[in-house]
Amino acid sequence: MSETPFDRVLEELRSLDFERYLSLLVIAEEPRRALTALYGLNAEIAKVRELVSEPMLGEIRLQWWRETAEHLFEGETRGHDVAACLAELLPGSLLGAGDLIDLIDGRSRDLEAGLFQDFGDLDAYVEATQGQLMRVGAKLLAGKEIEPGLDAAITAGARAYAYMGFLRALPYHASQGYMMLPQSLLAKHEVELEDLFNGVARPGLYEAMREMAELSQEALNEMRRHMGDVPKSCLPVFLPLAVLPLYQKRYLARKDHPFRERVEVPAFRLQWRFLTAQWRGRI
Repeated sequence: MSETPFDRVLEELRSLDFERYLSLLVIAEEPRRALTALYGLNAEIAKVRELVSEPMLGEIRLQWWRETAEHLFEGETRGHDVAACLAELLPGSLLGAGDLIDLIDGRSRDLEAGLFQDFGDLDAYVEATQGQLMRVGAKLLAGKEIEPGLDAAITAGARAYAYMGFLRALPYHASQGYMMLPQSLLAKHEVELEDLFNGVARPGLYEAMREMAELSQEALNEMRRHMGDVPKSCLPVFLPLAVLPLYQKRYLARKDHPFRERVEVPAFRLQWRFLTAQWRGRI
């Protein structure tokens, strides 16, 4: 049997977005195909910052995706596997080009050099990226508009997932000269950017990271309080969050050097979490 664009995009996600890739393996074929296409797009636009040497080049890449999104409903895929997957799924769905363009626009913030000033600033970014990704996925799987209870679950879930992602990526981000933790948090714990960018971990950094992990945990608990309003068809959108407690526990107790020791969870434990969450129908 010949490979399809969905096969190739799914395989690409193995290296670009491993945990979402694992979550796709435990769900039924129809939602798997839908989320493979969506996660494929997210992976493409999320990696733009790493591929360019200056913001203008990044904006050119994002603009290419905006224009591609506008033509998907006409069957124009520009020879890209992700676009081919989306072009097959979108006709007949409730999604429009604007849903995808909003997700792409959220990534423009990645190309800016400035720090997030406070959690209000950071949360606006989370809503435009992780939140929009989850909303588009839920809209695609449910086949209807997002209702208030589902929207509340997505808002909290996006925050929980993003905060933990920022913590896990902190050493890499610091090595590249940028930071996703808000300036207000760093100032509160007397963390100097110069130290971060030079791989120096003083006591305040551990406190800042612990607070970020606590906020991720609180957001996850808030999301769980709204899960009764989440249609069963939308559970796959939330499935990647099932592994968050494994990381939150490690960061809440973390004492090792954040720039020398990576917090890793074996793949079999991640997959077991996804399997049990899917089987039980809850995160």
